[in-house]
Parts: sequence; C-alpha cells; structure tokens
Amino acid sequence: MRIRSRLIGFAVVAGGALMLPLVASGVTAASPSTNASRWTNASRSTTAPPVSPAPMTLVAGNIPTAFVSASTITGGDLATTWSVDTSGGVSAAGLPGSQVTYQALGPNEIETTLTPPSGADSSAAAYAASGRSVYWEALATGVPAAVAAQMTLALGDSIPAGAASSSGSKGSSATTSAETVSPDSIFNSGCAHDYFPNTSKKIWGEACIQQSFLEDVPGSVYVENQVTTTGDDTYASDSYLTYLEGDSHWPVGVTETRVGWSPSGTINEGSPTLYTLMASYDGLGGSIQEYQYPATLSPYYPSGPSDPGFGSDWEGYNQNTDNSANNVDIVHIGPGSTNYASVSVVIEPNNE
Repeated sequence: MRIRSRLIGFAVVAGGALMLPLVASGVTAASPSTNASRWTNASRSTTAPPVSPAPMTLVAGNIPTAFVSASTITGGDLATTWSVDTSGGVSAAGLPGSQVTYQALGPNEIETTLTPPSGADSSAAAYAASGRSVYWEALATGVPAAVAAQMTLALGDSIPAGAASSSGSKGSSATTSAETVSPDSIFNSGCAHDYFPNTSKKIWGEACIQQSFLEDVPGSVYVENQVTTTGDDTYASDSYLTYLEGDSHWPVGVTETRVGWSPSGTINEGSPTLYTLMASYDGLGGSIQEYQYPATLSPYYPSGPSDPGFGSDWEGYNQNTDNSANNVDIVHIGPGSTNYASVSVVIEPNNE
C-alpha cells in the first residue's frame, strides 16, 4: 500500500502567471472610466457588469507547464487545459476557482488532482438547477462522447438532453444502465485528466467524481462519493497502460469518517466482466458499475485505511482498451467539515 503526500508549490492560473500563496485567483471589476464623474444619476447604469468565473489554478512544482485554454461549459463549470513538459498535458472541469495539482510520482507515474474551492455552494438544489453533469465535464476534458456517456451511465445517471452520444465501447455497461441516483441528491461533480509526457506515448487517464447526499439533516449528513474512471493507450506504439487509479480524498484535519466502501478487497477477472460495486451503512447504500478488464481491481487508501479518502486501482495489460478503476464510498460528514472531496487520477505505463 502506497501512502502519498500531496504536492505543495507554486500555482499557475489560467493565463500562465505564477501565484504565491496557493489561493484561487478572484476577478476584480474594472474601474470606472476617467469621465465617470460626469455621469448623471439618470444616465448611470444600475446593471452590474458581468463577472467572469474565477479561474482554475495549476500547482505543478518545478515541472514546466503552460496555459492552453479555458472555457465555460454547460451548467457553468469551467474547463481548463495546460501543456506539461512540452508534450504531455493536463485538463480539468469543475467549479470555477478549483485548484488542479499535477505531480510525477515516479519515472513513469503521474497524478492529477482536482480540488473544489472552499466555501462553494454544496446544495443539491443549486446543482440540479445549474444543468451540471459528469457527462459535460468529461467531454470538456477531451474524452470522446461515447466514453463520456459510458462514464456517466456507470454512475447510474441519465445522459443529459442534448448530448452528442449515448453509446459506448464497454459492452453493455453503456447501454443497459438504469438511473439509480436521484438527480435531486447530487451536489457536486468534476473531472481530472492527464496524459503521459512523452512524444512516443499517448497514454491517458481520467477520473470523475460525483457526490450525492444520502442523508442531509442537522447532525446526520452522509455523502456518497462515486468515482468513475477511464484510461487508454490507443495511440501508444511502444508502451501500454498497465496501472490506472481513481480516488477521492479530503483536506487534512477534517472530521469526516468513511463508513462504507467498495471494492473492499482485490477482484481478479480473467475476462472482461461487468458487475456492480455496492457500499452500505446503517440502511444507506451507494453503488457504481464497473466493467473490469483483466486482471485486478483493488481498494486504494490515499492516506491510509483510517483516513476518509478512498479509491481503487486497476492493474493489467490491455492495449487499445478503455480500462476503468471505479469505486464508491459513503462518508459521514463531521461538524464544521466540508462536503466537498477532491478527485485524483493516476496512470502508469508498463508497471512491473
């Protein structure tokens, strides 16, 4: 079991500027023009100027990065992309003002994390009204429409109206899923995506989180965290994706407690298999579909088994295949703690 520390370093905001300390950059309204003093009360506009969404920041330590693009997507989320080390890349889609962390865990292993901004509105009503969806977030980070659809359906969600595709490549996992998550309970989602920085390899991974309230009453708040993942080596000629990890985790010092999770042990499959991962606690339940290619899916604890963070990792050897490492957990939210969890994706080629 590996326990990793989270990277601390400089932040690069959308546009390329360095920031210190590591806080999301805000947007300040432009100052009035020099002739503003000549305005009369009758002519002065009472309509506030539009406010741009707070940009995402990228934390990458000493790794060379450059801002590529940023755009607002369906539902008001922000999607941002950076190039990494001349030929790799990282992108994320989620709440404006989120922080993206990119780090090399080893010579052939990289991790990208999306962390929501503090103080964001975590109400399910606001999420439902916005039109946000993992589908739009996955699509905005660069995965094909069919893959975005299969990741969404694995959560038990419906494909949103106006989506380009509702078919997928993982057998029946993208065509037979019924809606199992109440749209009225979802309060957060977001996706992190990276691909390996080497011109001879196009190995990529993606992890998206969807958070829902299972119970939300004073003194008793339980959250379901579903992490849907995908990774591929479609364009690789000399290396293959052999390790994919997706996990959710919480800020240091929070009072959350993980009370249910799946997978709880290693699952070994010799052929592509579709099944449902289920977590339960005191009458509450959560689930996610997993279409597992050979060979193993194992639980992963980002900061140790006693920490509320949880995920899973897939290990195998399947060229040109959309592999996945999906997982689900139930967390009790303690007094004064945040409802929001970060989501991370880890990829590694030729893992020995």
